[in-house]
Amino acid sequence: MSSDATAAALGLPIEEIRELIIDRAAREMIEDTHINLHGQIERLVQEKVAAECEAAMQPMVENGIETLVMQETNRWGEATGKAVTFREYVVARAEAYLTEKVNFDGKSKGEDSFSWKGTQTRLTHMVHQHLHYNINRAMESAMSSANNQLAAAIAETAKIKLEELAASLKVETKTRR
Repeated sequence: MSSDATAAALGLPIEEIRELIIDRAAREMIEDTHINLHGQIERLVQEKVAAECEAAMQPMVENGIETLVMQETNRWGEATGKAVTFREYVVARAEAYLTEKVNFDGKSKGEDSFSWKGTQTRLTHMVHQHLHYNINRAMESAMSSANNQLAAAIAETAKIKLEELAASLKVETKTRR
């Protein structure tokens, strides 16, 4: 049975069905294009806004960092310490952090006060930890390589010895009378 006969049996004219299909397909194509176009436009707008914000904000942030002056105050807001720039403050804090005394585990007195003993600076501890990690990794790699070579050599030696043993064995068969 042809599609024309099926449509006619349902009482639907073929031309009307074709027009509905074409209309539906056109609407879906327009919707898909609109969604894709909308997404592309939104992405382009976001990229442009981000670029403009960065261009406008970067000089302000750099200027703020360069001109920001920090000064310690007492609880009444009166200046008590020396005024320092933001960069000087960050350098001083980094230096204080790296030179602070820590115990063997890298903890400061404030982090571990129970029988705490400051044995080294935090920087020294960090260098030791880094070296320890790299030495352990190198040793594990060397041991793994040595184990692989040793296992292969033992397997080869065992194979040779078993072949020698097999060659030296004589098998005699006796028949019973």
